[in-house]
Amino acid sequence: MSERPNIALKTASPKDTLIMALWEEREQLKQENAQYKARLLELEQQQNQPQENSRNSSVPPSREQKANKAEPESAQAVRKASLGRRTVLARASRSACGGLREGVSPL
Repeated sequence: MSERPNIALKTASPKDTLIMALWEEREQLKQENAQYKARLLELEQQQNQPQENSRNSSVPPSREQKANKAEPESAQAVRKASLGRRTVLARASRSACGGLREGVSPL
């Protein structure tokens, strides 16, 4: 019923039908409104409850959301490149090793 009915032209019987239809629609809207109010109340109660974490429930600390913390100054500084371990490759020769057994082939 998007348009407003012209009640002045109607007789008693169609007016009664219109009134009953409007009454039923009103009751339906009241029920929907009550459901929405109940849902709103439920959501407001959930919002007021503390969020579960490892301190107030059995959730392990590894499952919690990590807090935003500022990085320490040492992490923000530019790190110098490290050389790490140096591997020195050397070739052995027969004369340098003196006493190598026969059968060992030179590189």
